Amino acid sequence: MIKVIIAGSIQSSILKTQNGLNTVIFDLDGTIIDSEKTAFEVAKSVLPRFGKKVSEEDLAYLRGRAWFPIIKEWFPDNGQEVYNQILTEWDSLYPGSSMYDGVLDSIIELHNLGIRLAIVSSKENEYIFKDLQELSLGKYFEIIVGQKDTYRHKPHPDPLILAARMLDEEPSNCIYIGDQPSDIMASRSAGMKSGGALWGEGDRELLAPSDPDYMFQAPGDVIASLFPELSGK
Repeated sequence: MIKVIIAGSIQSSILKTQNGLNTVIFDLDGTIIDSEKTAFEVAKSVLPRFGKKVSEEDLAYLRGRAWFPIIKEWFPDNGQEVYNQILTEWDSLYPGSSMYDGVLDSIIELHNLGIRLAIVSSKENEYIFKDLQELSLGKYFEIIVGQKDTYRHKPHPDPLILAARMLDEEPSNCIYIGDQPSDIMASRSAGMKSGGALWGEGDRELLAPSDPDYMFQAPGDVIASLFPELSGK
């Protein structure tokens, strides 16, 4: 079942911009909130208890992806047990949600300009909503798509296709902004524009081979690059 957050009344999708975009869909971890360090601490703490030595390649494979299918792949006999322990460890270690500098201002400005906003994340749905509630962000996003909402996850396009369908928007009207190559691949396959977020966990050299349509050094660059005619920047 898809959980939906309504930002007041649904904004009209008739907004016309020079580039045809009227919807910005954000990744969450590593793009809006600073949580990757804790996630990897959890992996390095829990997985060795079940006999898996965690390499840098393993951490790179986990980055930006839904963890549950990967854990089941790595632990075919007891994947659910391992994953439950990961969630328990996360609850214990996570210091609380915090946003990267400048992200909140950009979200508010996009919202005030009439740009539709959504989140597509590989994170467990309940944790997405906890983050948004803790940061008072839910009012800005019309819909949220999380790990439980699709069978396939990024880099498959299914979560983004679902988000466009829930918004009743054409994918070509949307841009997806994330910090990992899997985000760029998913957006391209979904027929959306793609943006690499370099202010958080995103790395230009890592993202460049996936050829995003835009690279944003800072959150404020999203508005300045995409909607200068609306913002006056």
